[in-house]
Amino acid sequence: MGFRPDTGEGVIVLSNASYRGVDRIGFHLLDDGHKLDKLPELVTIDPGILSDYVGIYSLNPDMKLTIKNDNDQLFVMVSGQPFFPVYPTGRDEFAFKVADARISFVRNQQGKVDRLVLHQDGPDLECMKTN
Repeated sequence: MGFRPDTGEGVIVLSNASYRGVDRIGFHLLDDGHKLDKLPELVTIDPGILSDYVGIYSLNPDMKLTIKNDNDQLFVMVSGQPFFPVYPTGRDEFAFKVADARISFVRNQQGKVDRLVLHQDGPDLECMKTN
């Protein structure tokens, strides 16, 4: 919900799902200077590499990211939250649609994924693969 006292205009945006950009849609309707979200450009990757990413990644004892592959769709669960799908934006790169966040998987010298980097709201967070 938004209101501009200077013009008397108001807007309410309804959504039947949690979406990171609902507020931005309302602000944009009131003032086109407020930019809408740009969703990342998705790419097609070989589903055979999705198993490389599956595992548990630890930032600290209280924060873990669990990655699973379900029917060639990668899902991420952060401690205390449900699983959310992520979508490929490049080899070893994925983006959420429910949040302005990305994940980069990092491979070691042997080509094995041994960590990921979570890019969201500030500093990048590196999480080591624990299994």
